[in-house]
Amino acid sequence: MKPGHDCDHTHLTAAWVLGTLTPAEAERFAAHLAACVVCQAEVASLRDAADAMADAVPAVAPPPGVSARLMAAVGREAELFRAASAQEAYAASTRRPRRRLRRGALLAVAAVSLFVGGSILGGVLDGPENLRPASRTIAGKVALAAGGPGAEAEIMVRGDDTALVLSNVDPPAEGRIYQAWLERSPSVAVATGALFSVGTSGDTTIRLPSLRGAQRMIVTSEPSSGSTVPTLPPVMVVDLSAPGRTSP
Repeated sequence: MKPGHDCDHTHLTAAWVLGTLTPAEAERFAAHLAACVVCQAEVASLRDAADAMADAVPAVAPPPGVSARLMAAVGREAELFRAASAQEAYAASTRRPRRRLRRGALLAVAAVSLFVGGSILGGVLDGPENLRPASRTIAGKVALAAGGPGAEAEIMVRGDDTALVLSNVDPPAEGRIYQAWLERSPSVAVATGALFSVGTSGDTTIRLPSLRGAQRMIVTSEPSSGSTVPTLPPVMVVDLSAPGRTSP
């Protein structure tokens, strides 16, 4: 396509930059992008804007427990964005899109995505928490070998979603990985499928399966490929029978 012409695919450029297209959509758009200088220019412009926002905001470690709320917000934003993209695609077939207003809306979505990526823009995202079901948070214990006295581990349960939220935890030793297990009977640990490490911040959130019937959640340090049974004593333990705190 020659420069200066409009393209009916430009409504997908922000989703491409933010990585929110489905695999099938991404494959089709990649083929289109290779031959469309209009979309190439739009992608370059949006990517520069997103990079500038990321560089302008200092990274701040989120408080414990915030990651689960942010990931829920990302899911809602992605659904809204896909719906808006479909709406705009229809509008583009009947009238010329207003480029300036569209770009402003897409950059707003980019700002939310940058926020969820780890930087907090002016504080914690405060969504309509009172409209969600209450969550139960169960505090756990972290061994000195995994983070020292400042390390924290807790499980947050909200509806059908369960997450292990870690703060100030040290990465596993070289060549090893953390593995989460559920104990539904004494001394019998079943792998949850969660294998994870921890970044330099020491904070991370790991999705877990249902806790139904489980008495404890433990985390052990295992070889990098994982294990079928725990090979070392737990470095983190959450007693699921203990009372937790409830928040809206």
